[in-house]
Amino acid sequence: MFLAIDRVSKFTHVAFFYTTTKLNGAAFLQEVVEAFPYKILTVLTGNGMAFAEHLRYRRTGQSSTGRRLS
Repeated sequence: MFLAIDRVSKFTHVAFFYTTTKLNGAAFLQEVVEAFPYKILTVLTGNGMAFAEHLRYRRTGQSSTGRRLS
């Protein structure tokens, strides 16, 4: 599950995905851009796996699927 909340208006957008992959995270952010009725200036994340894949690769040399990233 992905959830976006505007901190001022409390406008929300929720999407359910089977996995929290980087591609699903990107798809969710695209949905948010289309759903929110105003320009988005800043995105804050909780560094969930869909948004922090590059950090795990730096530490282990492998992606979440176990494949090496180029």
